[in-house]
Parts: sequence; C-alpha cells; structure tokens
Amino acid sequence: MLTVLKMLRKKLLSGWLAKDRMPDATKMRNMASVVCKNVSLNILRDAKSCVAIDRAESVAGTGNPEKQLVEQENLRNLRQGIRSLSDKQRAIIRMRNVENLSYADIAKIIGTTESSVRGMISKARMQLLNQMKGVKL
Repeated sequence: MLTVLKMLRKKLLSGWLAKDRMPDATKMRNMASVVCKNVSLNILRDAKSCVAIDRAESVAGTGNPEKQLVEQENLRNLRQGIRSLSDKQRAIIRMRNVENLSYADIAKIIGTTESSVRGMISKARMQLLNQMKGVKL
C-alpha cells in the first residue's frame, strides 16, 4: 500500500508541476480523477488479501488447541509490549516496519540524525523482545 501512496504522490506532484503547461484546467481535474480512481481500486484489491491483526490469531492457529493458546498469549504479549512503548517509539517502529520508510526518511520526519533513528529503533525492538520474553527493562 505504501508504494501505491508513493505512486499517487508522484503522479499528483507531476500533475501539479505540469498544470501551468495545460491550457485547460479540466484536463488536470480529469487526470487527477483517473489517478485517484485507479489508486483506490488498487487499495481495494490489496485489502482483499490482507488479514487484520485481530483475525491473525484465528488464521494462524487453527489446528492444535495448545498451539492456539500459545499464539494468543504471544499476540497478547506483543500488543502489551507495543502499548508499553513511548509514542515516539511506536511511531518510528510503525514508519520503519509498516510504512517501510528508510532510516533517512524517518530522520527527516522526526528531525534527527539517521544514526539516532537506528538507535531508537534498536532500543524499541529490544524492549519488545524483552517484553515477549517476560523480562522487564
């Protein structure tokens, strides 16, 4: 989905930059309409193949009841660990692992250096790992 949003941004930006060269504003509106429609269709297609995190436990462990219990406990611990992270840590983890942003992009967004972002992400991951193991920092 992130690549779709990047493509949309790129197309809309190129359209905006080309607006002065277009003799008629309706062409710009038509192009934007087509791009938005196509991106929306792509998002809907991608959404069909996604499983929500709330349903992941029912999809993952459909066989053994003991395995299901372990999976549910692991998911509960992970959620609890994510909630224990600071807002900033949750944001950078989301940007890196969900939105697939580079360390440099994250650094620009939060206004720090790339090495600082790497350190923050490493610390957040270690905190989550320790939470999953039941070890408090």
